[in-house]
Amino acid sequence: MHDAQGPTKLCYLAGVMKRCGTNYLARLIRCHQNCYSMGPIWEDFLLTESDRLVEYVQDVSKNWNQDWGVEEKLGGNNALLKYLGSGLKSYLLSQNSSIIRRIQAQEEGVEYNSRPASIFLTKTPSVKGLQNYFKLFPGSYLILLIRDGRAVVESGVKTFGWNYHESIDEWVKAADTLYEVYQEGLSSGKPVMLVRYEDLIVNRLGTINEIVQFLNLREDKFNYEEAEQLGVFGSSVNGSPDLKNYWREVKKDESFDPLNRSRNWSDELVDKFQQKAESTMLNFGYQI
Repeated sequence: MHDAQGPTKLCYLAGVMKRCGTNYLARLIRCHQNCYSMGPIWEDFLLTESDRLVEYVQDVSKNWNQDWGVEEKLGGNNALLKYLGSGLKSYLLSQNSSIIRRIQAQEEGVEYNSRPASIFLTKTPSVKGLQNYFKLFPGSYLILLIRDGRAVVESGVKTFGWNYHESIDEWVKAADTLYEVYQEGLSSGKPVMLVRYEDLIVNRLGTINEIVQFLNLREDKFNYEEAEQLGVFGSSVNGSPDLKNYWREVKKDESFDPLNRSRNWSDELVDKFQQKAESTMLNFGYQI
């Protein structure tokens, strides 16, 4: 088990796309005493442009004479990518410093916890560049969050004015990428975990315990009461992001029903989604 006084490890939470619930899952994980994620970088998006780093390493290494034996002595391109990833990770972990944490706690109006976190959580609601994760952060935890595509699309349409058909295509493409990265991680023994948003709703306790075990943390340090009392934050039920209360926590009421967002879809839209997304949905165990 991780000790709060030991070295801080990075946990990267990647959501399939916006409206998939990364905010909620991050807040749940933060209910553990030894997890920290309070900004100021709320969503890092470091991987979204990581193809440039891969290209950079490839272009630079072309200038190295093969007789130097860089691959054999230093590890070559993969090693250089790992060191670049270490720099990115150090930058993210700098948010775990006592000074930054004290300032952020004051801004958020919460109690300052002086103990360093054993897990620092960062998140991005995007899979762009996710295929480079294991090259840049090979030893860090990766949690992949998927959500039923119908709920994601409906939430995006309601919140951001997305187009139904375009959003369905985007979800399928993003979900396929998420699944490929998950399978790659499993096959290579990397610390990767897949979480379905729906399981956070219907089996919150069991899913929380699985996450805590995955992160090698003590279950008795998780505040289950706080987790149960979490309100709605950044949900489509709060309206547009431009509205005053959108990014404020709102207490759940009977109208909060995140599992049935698409219940009013037309037969045409249901058929269109099934045609495009059926195989992808089945990969994640969804019924369609």
